[in-house]
Amino acid sequence: MLKINIEEVLRFLKENRNIYKKIVLQAPDGLRNQLLKLYEAILNAGINVEVYISGSRNFGACDIAYEEGVRANADIIIHFGHTQFPYSEEQINKLPQIPVKYFPVYDDRKVSERLLHKLYSEIGEYRNIGLLYSVQYYPQFKVIRKKLEEKGFNIFIGEGSSVGLGRGQVIGCKIGAAKTIQDKVEAYVVISGGKFHALGVSLWTGVHTVLVDIPSSRIFNLDRETARIRSIIAYKLLEAEKINRFGIIVSKKSFQYNLSIARFCEKELWKRGKKGYILILDELNPQVLMNFPDLEGYIQTACPRISIDDIMLYKKPILNIEQFMILIGHKKFEEVYPWRERKAIQEKK
Repeated sequence: MLKINIEEVLRFLKENRNIYKKIVLQAPDGLRNQLLKLYEAILNAGINVEVYISGSRNFGACDIAYEEGVRANADIIIHFGHTQFPYSEEQINKLPQIPVKYFPVYDDRKVSERLLHKLYSEIGEYRNIGLLYSVQYYPQFKVIRKKLEEKGFNIFIGEGSSVGLGRGQVIGCKIGAAKTIQDKVEAYVVISGGKFHALGVSLWTGVHTVLVDIPSSRIFNLDRETARIRSIIAYKLLEAEKINRFGIIVSKKSFQYNLSIARFCEKELWKRGKKGYILILDELNPQVLMNFPDLEGYIQTACPRISIDDIMLYKKPILNIEQFMILIGHKKFEEVYPWRERKAIQEKK
């Protein structure tokens, strides 16, 4: 189970009791309720700080509670469940100067022999394995790495190409740890919970990808799902070629703010005789876009995964910046979404 380490947080606050007098606590869905217990622990520890909890939805380390921090006049934002997001200069320059302390939260489930045997069976035909993880499952990553090496697999751990990410660590939109070893491996094994992280690795590398899903103790072959998503994206791009009026979406969220990219898209559209209108939104969802019925499609510069995982939630095409680059001919589809031939496409559970 995922559990916030309260004692670790208390030590940090006690060591900095003369610096941080007002704090905002932030956590994603599934962890937020644990902030209530932490709140009580801070008060009972007599640290003499004002504590505020961000109750807003959180979409990851790219969505820090700066607005709450400003309104509470906070000295620090304490964010749980993620590591630092690899931000751009444009993003960081537009943010309030409030420090953020990140506390990853680790799952304490044991890796069963049954799960390991399922994994050996799934990847048995491959020898060169790229091993990846999402931060919550770092303890299981270490165990599985040791077991695979003992079984004779050649394990490759890629360096994260982004600040804030450890060796082998991937997040939803940053898979540099996979890309750096792409030419050395026959398959990836991703240690995570749910298909989100593994699907990104599979889609953006085209390499056979296997998910070790720790919460469900199951193994998933991502080939079928990846092929399905690639087909949907290709279809949406064909639809987008017929569109003349685009909404270009800029997110207000801290590390999803990309105004310069939106301006680039606007200019490229108008150069091609199409129209682009920049919309600044707090949260992107199909209901919000219903207020613009005259727009035929969208380019969103917020999170690239919206145009992958949520693509079917939107009736009109909604492209991310990579897909837009394909649309205007600056990139080829296979360049963004490659596909390496497999020995077989099947799914074992």
